[in-house]
Amino acid sequence: MPGQTALTPINDLLVSPPAGFNVNYIYGIGASGHIVAQSSAGLVILVPENLAGPPASAPVVGGIISSTDPSPVAAGSAVSLSASFTDANVADTHTAVFRWNDGTTSNATVVEAPINGRVEGKATASHSYAAAGIYSVSLEVSDGSHTTTVTRDIVVYDPTAGFVTGSGTILSPAGAYRADQQLAGPAEFALVSMYKKGAKVPTGETSFTFRAAGMTFTATAYDWLVVAGTKATYKGVGTLNGQPGFKFQLAATDNGKTGDALRMKIWHYDSGTQADVVDYDNQSGYSGAGQEGTVLLSGQVVVHK
Repeated sequence: MPGQTALTPINDLLVSPPAGFNVNYIYGIGASGHIVAQSSAGLVILVPENLAGPPASAPVVGGIISSTDPSPVAAGSAVSLSASFTDANVADTHTAVFRWNDGTTSNATVVEAPINGRVEGKATASHSYAAAGIYSVSLEVSDGSHTTTVTRDIVVYDPTAGFVTGSGTILSPAGAYRADQQLAGPAEFALVSMYKKGAKVPTGETSFTFRAAGMTFTATAYDWLVVAGTKATYKGVGTLNGQPGFKFQLAATDNGKTGDALRMKIWHYDSGTQADVVDYDNQSGYSGAGQEGTVLLSGQVVVHK
């Protein structure tokens, strides 16, 4: 329309970002033009190029990349992780440490060089996990005065660890169904997920129905399954009310018939905002501490060894 200004995506305006770095969401813009944003490297402050001033900031680190992406890591197999970084101070040298979340750490191999008036580098390390699980790995990159930390989950699977079955209902809380956050009520589920002999990808069946919202999700394919202790977590894709293009992650905990719990998260990718959009999550505030999932109203989850 006449008089309208064309909008440019924020990621197209970034000046020489490190590989893998993307802005996902903008929280606000200060009077000076500084932008507070959520990115692939966590919470960041974007500084207008004309206000950047002398280099005195921490290194900017891109997302952690796994040598097995997009597949999970087999227990007992080595995985190589890496992340690119930049630093506005061309005189800085850097060290980096990976924390593997299994009680061990590794000093990363750092390769860096001055390019176009700044430092560009890459930190790399390898590790082998002994047991299946979802490990929150962190990478700390330091220039001696400032340290930047980025994290990501590494999924480690063991096809021999077991499988999960279950059916029943949970009380879907208000806020879980994002299209109408006032809705609450029973939600029904039925599930089975397992690795067949020799397979690297699990199979199974998963359905989840929240009748108050007229919502039915059906899994059509699976990416991975992790059985760790009494908890099974798996991820895949499926249809929401018959429409394809949705992803899901389900966590089921077997507490011995009483207190079994289930969490279902469903989301899709929005090409307009270039970000994932959550459609349903019955425990959106879960931070990793305590039990994951809503206790069942009826039914049972069984984690088979």
